[in-house]
Amino acid sequence: MDRLQREEEIKERLFNRLNSAHQQLLTLLQGLTENETRIQLDELRGPLVWDVGHSAWFEELWVLRNRFGEKESCPGSDLIFDNEKNHKRTRQVMKLPYGAELIGYREGIHQRTFYQLEKADFDSDNPLTKNGFVFDLVLNHELQHREIMVITLGSLLAFAHPAFPETNSLSSKEQGTPDKWFPGEMVEIPEGEFWMGASGSHFSYDNEKPAHLVFVPRFFMDRFKTSNQEYLEFIQAGGYRHRDYWTEEGWQWIQFNQVTSPDYWRYDPHEGWLRKSFGGKIMPLKLSEPVSHVSWHEAVAYARFRGKRLLTEEEWERAASLSNKGYETRIYPWGNTEPGLKEALLNLNGLSASEGPLAPVWAYQERDNLLGVRQLIGNVWEWTSSPFKPYPGFKAYPYAEYSKIFMGDEFKILKGGSWATSPWTTRNTFRNFYLPHHRNVIAGIRLARSSS
Repeated sequence: MDRLQREEEIKERLFNRLNSAHQQLLTLLQGLTENETRIQLDELRGPLVWDVGHSAWFEELWVLRNRFGEKESCPGSDLIFDNEKNHKRTRQVMKLPYGAELIGYREGIHQRTFYQLEKADFDSDNPLTKNGFVFDLVLNHELQHREIMVITLGSLLAFAHPAFPETNSLSSKEQGTPDKWFPGEMVEIPEGEFWMGASGSHFSYDNEKPAHLVFVPRFFMDRFKTSNQEYLEFIQAGGYRHRDYWTEEGWQWIQFNQVTSPDYWRYDPHEGWLRKSFGGKIMPLKLSEPVSHVSWHEAVAYARFRGKRLLTEEEWERAASLSNKGYETRIYPWGNTEPGLKEALLNLNGLSASEGPLAPVWAYQERDNLLGVRQLIGNVWEWTSSPFKPYPGFKAYPYAEYSKIFMGDEFKILKGGSWATSPWTTRNTFRNFYLPHHRNVIAGIRLARSSS
């Protein structure tokens, strides 16, 4: 394949994916009133209408203004949609565009982006254009905001949403069977050196680079994510009342906030443990699903209860990228084949299991890693013990506000993606990061122990 043919294929991929991402974001507003789209739930979630406008503003900023020298299409948009100029606490009281005004703003930007995409030279010396980087950047950014909007909708909705069907479209063959589900079963991961981080021409963020050799001692990790059944044992054993399981910060957090179970759980003396679904329904807790919406504090406490620990980021990525070709690492746990938008062998992109978006922890055997570890990608994010630190030789690009300003000991790394993550943003090297008390993220637990 010659250079021009390869470039045309990349442009076609980017056009189709950008167009799809734009439509996906607007779909999330369906059925909502204007007031609902303007609600600010907390420092992370909402208003939804701001996310929709911000993603278009970001596209214009990086593709049209910073790369191709165009002017701001809507004077004053920086003051509304720039993270640094419009703090999250002020967004609910601002006059944000809505309806036809918002759609018109977005559509004008998208059409100009497609025009520049068609003309762009991907063999350019400009790093923003090289291999289509800036177009992949705005695609990944929009899809990440889509996941944030899904999280917001999870708290906001009191009705079923067309984006999240509540009937299972996956067959039992595709999901697998629980015959070989042994809660707490562990898999040995051999010691070894591997290339951690992103390399090659596929898109990655600055915090995933540069790739560097890391030695990981032998360790053991749970084959399956922690299920609701296992986490319920922690609750029933008094885990939230047992001081020794908690870090000092974690203990203060649960005391101050009166936390006694994962977010969206509640106990009814007649019906037992219940959970709010993403359609607003209150349903019996499904024991085979992964525990989700737990904070890092809760994950650490649960690990101590089990006499285990959380994986380090290095251990997680070592396990996910294992291959049988020496130092060669995989982009995904199963190999280098990218998952599809409607991937039937993974729980990504809003595909739902029965009566809700989560799938059983034993599902999707076909996407195991080399040693049979299940669901390293999809269903729920996995907390690690690692802080969000830069890799050796890290350079912020193209802007410091995505990674650099958050790096340090405060934020914790999550890996793997959730049912609301797009397959197009999923990869072993992706580094998500949240504060230890955050649990509105769709995050769960996988445990490890050292070889000793």
